[in-house]
Amino acid sequence: MSGGREAILKNYTRGTANSTTRTPPNAR
Repeated sequence: MSGGREAILKNYTRGTANSTTRTPPNAR
C-alpha cells in the first residue's frame, strides 16, 4: 500500500498543478 500512496500523491500534485480546483482526479 506504500506505492499506492505515492501514486495518489503524484496524481494529486499533477491535478492541482493543471487545474486551479483543489479536487484531484483520483478523488473522483
